[in-house]
Amino acid sequence: MEGKGKERARSSGLNRTFCINLKQLIVLLLLVMVVVATVFWVVLRIDMHKRWASMLRESQRLRDHLDEVAYLLPAKFQMNPDGINQNWLLAELHYADNSLLELIELDKEHQVPLLKIDDMIITLRDPETNLSRLNNIEQRDLIEAIRNIGWKVANAYWNLINYTSVDSVNGPPFWYFGPSPPDEALLQEAVELAAEVKTKISSQ
Repeated sequence: MEGKGKERARSSGLNRTFCINLKQLIVLLLLVMVVVATVFWVVLRIDMHKRWASMLRESQRLRDHLDEVAYLLPAKFQMNPDGINQNWLLAELHYADNSLLELIELDKEHQVPLLKIDDMIITLRDPETNLSRLNNIEQRDLIEAIRNIGWKVANAYWNLINYTSVDSVNGPPFWYFGPSPPDEALLQEAVELAAEVKTKISSQ
């Protein structure tokens, strides 16, 4: 009887130890999962903010190149354009296209609207596009439209500065929870303007 009592006491002690250890193991696993999930969230957030900073830079480059395109566009209005200005214009259109494609790579969610702007740039680059038939008012409107498209795209991605400070490399502060780029309304205005330009120059 005494031996059986000792066995029961030993068995009860082992069960209690096993239960305590199991509870501790579950708590430890939960803590590890929380830590891993937190680290993963932090890394994703830092990467997202850096991607936003890259979007800002590319949208600014696009704006700068389209400004140059607007400045050089009169070279395409002439029947016999100046070779130097024509080549410079084509180079700036190429750079604008590269910046836009880079922006599309960074912002895949807005690939469709951005590709509509790219269609306009491709049409302008096309040697078959003849702008010499535009009258003075149409030429001025086209120059203004191209400049506005670049500024609207840049402003759409720079909308962050309306809500927080933005580092050019790391983007907004880590704890920023405001709206993300781009400003949908501004981007849509740029897209609609680009579609109008494409329609206008395609009909020439």
